[in-house]
Amino acid sequence: MGLEPSPELLAIAMGRILSLVAVLTGLSGLPWIIKPLYGFLSDSVPLFGYRRRSYLVLCGIAGTLAWTGLATFVASPSQAVCMMLIASLSTAMADVVVDSIVVERARGEPQSVAGSLQSLCWTSHAVGSIASSYFSGSLVQDYGVRTVFGLTAMFPLVVSGAALLINEKPPPLLARLKSQAFSLKSAISRKDILLPAVFVFLWQATPSSDTAMQFFFTNQLHFNAEFLGRVKFAGAVAKLAGIYLYNTYLKKVPIKKMLSWAMGLGVVLGSTQLILISGLNRTWGLSDQLFVLGDSVVLTVLGELSFMPILVLAARLCPEGVEATLFATLMSLLNAGGFAGSFFGAGLTSAYGVTATNFDSLLPLVLTCTLCTAIPAVFLRLLPDEADASGDGSDGGGGGGGGVNMSADDKTVLNNMRKSLGYPAGLYTWDSGSYFKLCSGWHGVGCNPAGQVSSLNLTGLDISAPFPATQITNLPALTSITFQGLPGMVGTIPKQLEFMSQLVVLNLAGSSMTGPLPPQLSYLTGLKVLELGGMRLSGPLPAQLSILKQLSLLDVGSNALTGVVPQGYSRLTRLTSLNLEQNQLSGSLPASMSSLFKVLQVAGNPGLCGGAAYSSGSLNRTGTGLGAACASPPTQAPTLSPPPHPPTVPSKRASVFSYAAAATPAASPRAPIPPSPSLPPSAPSNSYSSAAAAATAIPTPPTLQP
Repeated sequence: MGLEPSPELLAIAMGRILSLVAVLTGLSGLPWIIKPLYGFLSDSVPLFGYRRRSYLVLCGIAGTLAWTGLATFVASPSQAVCMMLIASLSTAMADVVVDSIVVERARGEPQSVAGSLQSLCWTSHAVGSIASSYFSGSLVQDYGVRTVFGLTAMFPLVVSGAALLINEKPPPLLARLKSQAFSLKSAISRKDILLPAVFVFLWQATPSSDTAMQFFFTNQLHFNAEFLGRVKFAGAVAKLAGIYLYNTYLKKVPIKKMLSWAMGLGVVLGSTQLILISGLNRTWGLSDQLFVLGDSVVLTVLGELSFMPILVLAARLCPEGVEATLFATLMSLLNAGGFAGSFFGAGLTSAYGVTATNFDSLLPLVLTCTLCTAIPAVFLRLLPDEADASGDGSDGGGGGGGGVNMSADDKTVLNNMRKSLGYPAGLYTWDSGSYFKLCSGWHGVGCNPAGQVSSLNLTGLDISAPFPATQITNLPALTSITFQGLPGMVGTIPKQLEFMSQLVVLNLAGSSMTGPLPPQLSYLTGLKVLELGGMRLSGPLPAQLSILKQLSLLDVGSNALTGVVPQGYSRLTRLTSLNLEQNQLSGSLPASMSSLFKVLQVAGNPGLCGGAAYSSGSLNRTGTGLGAACASPPTQAPTLSPPPHPPTVPSKRASVFSYAAAATPAASPRAPIPPSPSLPPSAPSNSYSSAAAAATAIPTPPTLQP
């Protein structure tokens, strides 16, 4: 609703000279430079349990009090500056909070959708500007500035009322502070964000002659408040037109290309002010008023067309969780660039000798400032290559054809996974709306040549959540899961993993997951590495794992597993490393397995024994009594029965499981056979001979049908 104090309003209201007006407007703009502070507070420190709603309510109340003060008791420049600071503070902070909400809505959406959201916001802004511009000039002319200030005091209360409609849940404070600090530090240290931020500053830091032109309008051309209000009204309508053009025709145009054209046209069309200063328009029969109106409309449309891509770029750069902080930082850089441009413009104004009454050198001043607007074109290369991507669900690959695209489905799955894991700080790069290169910039994510997620490594992250089974099973190309060292990961190993037959590596070591080893893991027929050590697993070793013919490493150490080692494990001919230590296993290891291992770890299982086959020193193994005969024959493995089988499991898996069941010798009760007294103590017992015979009797596996 035009709540910020403008130079022309102050010039008319206070009758001050150019330098004092510049000082007053500069001071009132200070709250806009420290917007990142408001963003960090809003993102990290909830008030009354809310991060957005409460801040907007307080901002509305503060704004109403400030404008009421300007309407009533303010009578000196110092009092005016104090009230304007409060008003600007309330508006700037409300702006940060609203921007963060918009960024949240735009995250993960393509450039066209993000452009539509920004267009909607700035259309609302333009409508408010139209209303205030239409009435403010005549109201100031007829009733004075205090009446206008009094009317303005009502509008911040609308913000407070609207804030009550925001639906949000209160977050935990301490965890949020820690996460925000880490995420913000990590975000601003990345070139993907830092270089575009530098461009945003440089884009606005070109010198400006706006203040000099305002005084040229009032002191040289003698435009009154009512006409200046009409100019602002025309500019507001033009702003709406510019937003409409961008949203309808230009929001899918690559950002670099859009900015290049805008800068070029800006130099050409910005030069039209030279016509007004020289008076050439009057020789063409165009009055100063008509020319200023037309010029304002054209330049405002162009300015909006160049400003909207910057807003879209800023919104898409912001990772999730630090929306308000980082977007506010980018907008503060934009404002700081504007102040720097005003400072450079003031220096040029002084250098050219332009004052509030002397406009002899205004033409070269405006020409210099206009030419300087093309300087940021040199720095367009600071924008990431992804800025030229349409954003309609593809990665962009970093440009040059050398990148890799990730499917939009995988992006959605990973974003949902991050949400289910509680937004851990280490996954701040997992954000579809940012410009992180997905297959090389997202933490722990690896992709295959087709651009699909093929590996996830979340080792050591601060995660307190169950295993994200729903999202994991929706990554069809995933072959490697490494969730090692996650003590906060709880629950059980999900049975849904049975549908991931393409999985090669499954590493959940060091988590706090409990329960038994699910027999459904036998469906992972391509599995080569299964690391489940240091967890809280219990129950027996599933005999069904003997189906995993590709398995080369099996680690289930440091759990609470019980029972015997299934005889069928001797068929795991590619198994070279086995870790069973620190469990409660008993019985004897199958003799036929002894030739398989390069590494065997079985310490901490007092009831586990072996025989002569395990006495060789060539193995790297630790255990108690593996080289000695067992005191009594081991209990035979239970009869192998199929695991619970969902009706949607393919027939191939059923065939594999049927083979495993048929190929495993059934247990039958029999009387123990005492060891022969003529045998030395180191000789294997008859139970091992029986086991060997049983192993020899295993039928040849049938050919599996596809």
